Order: sequence, then C-alpha cells, then structure tokens
Amino acid sequence: MKSDKNSQFEIRNSRFGFTMIELLVVIFIMTLLTSLVTTNFQRQRQQQEIQASSSDLISKIREIQSNLLGGKVVPAAGKAAEAYQIVFTPGSTAFRVDYNAGGATTTLETVSLPTPNVVIDQIVPGSANPIYLRAPFGKITAGGVANLTIQIDLKHSKSGNVRSVIIDGVSGKIGLQ
Repeated sequence: MKSDKNSQFEIRNSRFGFTMIELLVVIFIMTLLTSLVTTNFQRQRQQQEIQASSSDLISKIREIQSNLLGGKVVPAAGKAAEAYQIVFTPGSTAFRVDYNAGGATTTLETVSLPTPNVVIDQIVPGSANPIYLRAPFGKITAGGVANLTIQIDLKHSKSGNVRSVIIDGVSGKIGLQ
C-alpha cells in the first residue's frame, strides 16, 4: 500500500510545468481582459475630454458675465466694457471673445478648448452666433434677438460624443444638457 501512494506521488511530481493548452488558455484570458480594460479606458478618457472642454466653456462665459456685471476695467481700453461678444466657429477648437468699449469692438482673447479632440460642432439656433452680453444687467442676445435659449454643441472628433452647453437668455443661467 505504501508503494501505491509513493507511485502516485511520483507520477504527479514527474510532470513539471504546464501543458501548452493551459498556457494558451491563460494567455487568451489575459489578452481578453487587457483589451476590455483598454477599450473602457479610452471611452472614459474621451468622456473626460469633452467634460473638461464643456466645463472650460461654461467657466469662460461665467467669467465674462462676472466682468460685465462687476464693471471690471478692460486694461487695454482703460475702462469697463459696454458689451462682450463670443464668436464661435463651427469645426474649430477655439472661440473668440471681443469687447466693446466706446463703440469700437476689439478682440480680448482667443480661447482654445483644453483638448484638441473636441470641436465646436454647432450653435442652435444657427443665427445665434455671435452671442452678446450687454451692460448694465448682463442681457444676453444672439443674432440680435434677446431671450433665446442658446445651445452650443461640443463634439469629440474621435468618438462622436456630443455634449451641449445651454445658455438661457432670460435668466442668464448656463448649464449642461
């Protein structure tokens, strides 16, 4: 009886390593898991890029509102702006901010979105470009029309995901959809 146990023990220990099938199964499973994790990571990264771009756009519009309502002096003009305008170019990764102080419109800055993969897709309604913010109460007009709800769509060029920034022309509220 002792010899049978020893022989079974010797048979199990005589096999060193794994068979080729076992190794292939493990490699296949690891490859599958790696591809799933990588795909999910890329999707999440694209969502974060479009989220960062929409947050930056909202922050810039709120900054312009604050400068206008607070009467902040534009250094180049030496006085507070009477109005700001935001000019969007569909298909671009940047937008322009102009100010009007004393009747002349001058470019204040060109703002680039934080990631090159996100572009300004469209502005709804189409006549809403440029968007004007006017003193003294921060009245928002677009295409010469007041009290519009303006939608600015940001699109990720690789994934096609779209995020919309909504500006309520009545209340001045800016948010995401």
